Amino acid sequence: MILLFVSIAIFIAIIFIMPKRLTMIEYYATSLSSIILQLLTDLYLEFKYHLYGYFSSQIDWISLLIFFFIYPPVNIIFLNFYPYKSKILKKSLFLSFWVIFSVSYEWVAVKTEFFYYSGWKLWYSAIIYPVLFIILLLNLKLVRLITKFNYD
Repeated sequence: MILLFVSIAIFIAIIFIMPKRLTMIEYYATSLSSIILQLLTDLYLEFKYHLYGYFSSQIDWISLLIFFFIYPPVNIIFLNFYPYKSKILKKSLFLSFWVIFSVSYEWVAVKTEFFYYSGWKLWYSAIIYPVLFIILLLNLKLVRLITKFNYD
């Protein structure tokens, strides 16, 4: 549980001190999208197939802290610092860093019993994280496209 609260404090602090490169609506829309994606993923992988879980196999309030104060801040930090105008090599290195960070964080979460496996493997996450980060980037692109329209 210590990892959860320390992570929340660090991620929220980073958000407050980082230079803001996206608009508030972009942060808001991408955060909501990440929460929905995470809840849908967990609905199936955690509750239907019982492949992993947070703290215990029961639905509890502490999991809400993860959904609202871990995933959205990490996504905001990722999107904020993504090198949008850089060459593909720099983008690939940035994405690789975040995949390594995410897999490492998950490994620590398993070791501290913040997260548990019951069929899931860490290497599954290593394959899925790049896809999830690309989905985040595509979602931001969609948000930007939608916000270009004037509905007056």
